[in-house]
Amino acid sequence: MKNKNKSVFIMILVIVVLAMLHLYIQNKSISLKYAYTGLKGKFQKLYDQNRYYNSLVSRRQSLERIEKIALDELRMLYPENMVYIIVDKEE
Repeated sequence: MKNKNKSVFIMILVIVVLAMLHLYIQNKSISLKYAYTGLKGKFQKLYDQNRYYNSLVSRRQSLERIEKIALDELRMLYPENMVYIIVDKEE
């Protein structure tokens, strides 16, 4: 009879341990899903900021903008005469 009680106790203990393990895994799974959702939102925000900053860089490097600044603000002019010097490579 004692042997039967011992085996029942062990089975109940195993079931309790497995139930606790299952709850732990479920809890971790839910926590990871929340973390994933938060990280996904942060990633999207950073991605959008990156696109915005890339567009700013593109506008700042625009040749039309640089030409306009050179002509209007810096009062630069196109040269009237250009002299080219052709240099041959030494062989």
